[in-house]
Amino acid sequence: MTIMPQAETGTSVPRVFALPKPAESLEFTGERYVSGLVGEIQNEHYHRYFFALGLCEGLDVLDVASGEGYGSALLGKVARSVVGVDIDKESVDFANRNYLSKGVSFQLGDATSLPVASQSVDVVVSFETIEHVADQDAFLREIKRVLRPDGILVMSSPNKDLYLKDAEENPYHLKELDKQEFLDVVSRHFAHVTPLEQRAFVGSVIVREGGRPRASAVEGFGTTDCENFTRVGGVPDAPYVLAVASDRPGLSVPDSLFYNPRWIWRLEELRLLAESKASEPLTAENDALRREIAALRGETAALRREISALEVSCEKAELAAQIATQAIAARLEASRDEAAALRNSTSWRITAPLRKAVGIIKRLSRH
Repeated sequence: MTIMPQAETGTSVPRVFALPKPAESLEFTGERYVSGLVGEIQNEHYHRYFFALGLCEGLDVLDVASGEGYGSALLGKVARSVVGVDIDKESVDFANRNYLSKGVSFQLGDATSLPVASQSVDVVVSFETIEHVADQDAFLREIKRVLRPDGILVMSSPNKDLYLKDAEENPYHLKELDKQEFLDVVSRHFAHVTPLEQRAFVGSVIVREGGRPRASAVEGFGTTDCENFTRVGGVPDAPYVLAVASDRPGLSVPDSLFYNPRWIWRLEELRLLAESKASEPLTAENDALRREIAALRGETAALRREISALEVSCEKAELAAQIATQAIAARLEASRDEAAALRNSTSWRITAPLRKAVGIIKRLSRH
């Protein structure tokens, strides 16, 4: 393998590009990027296609694993023709509905059996694909088959040593590669390879792979704790490695910067909105909350009054019960006295005649 040095290059690629926007939305499954996602993931995916623009101008291009189709549509702004190939039928159908144009089309196909004629394209673009392929050499042989002599491959792969190293294993990745493994498999099929690295900042940067301090025109400083910084050549701790490969010597490959601060702007908008909300002396929301609190306080006062009334009612009821109990007890006592008197009176009325009769009998018996 010959590692190509950086060469000065110019380009006539148009200065202004609008991001392709589909009429529909494709569900994000985690396997492929879809339009609408913002932040680092957007910067990384779009930048790779922007980087490839200058290498595709006026040429026939094959985009392997074209997914939703936004990248093929972007390349179609400068290429003579673009064919996007993907293994997922839903994605291919979506791309043909939303991005089909005179120079851009999409086909269903496998990376190791591309539905493209031999030596029919000038450039093959394939980003974040090789890690999804088990037989990676077969994939590179297919790329060589469809490329014209001295055609160009623009490929990227996550560096397994750095890519989401703290995340769970990606179930869609069949064979992840580190930087050297990736460059080795490409070099087995192409005579000249220019290695590059990519990392998102406020946007993204793609520059030549450095490997050691001062080995690259770009000097980087990286950190894992925001306290101690390591000096490197190229991009510090780049999670993606790219290769521009060809059998043609002296191919010019530019370093590339992609600036897209949309998500930073959004964070700033949210921060300012939060500050303005916090500084407002009275808002409709605050009014509603205050009315609700006042209503709750009124309900609480009413409940307290009701409780007090119930307590008073209970006290009155208890006193009335005591009085009634005492009255009943007095009536019972009077009834007992009356009964005793009645008993005494009845006994006298009965025994007096008896005693009188007894006396008469005694007197008669003496005579």
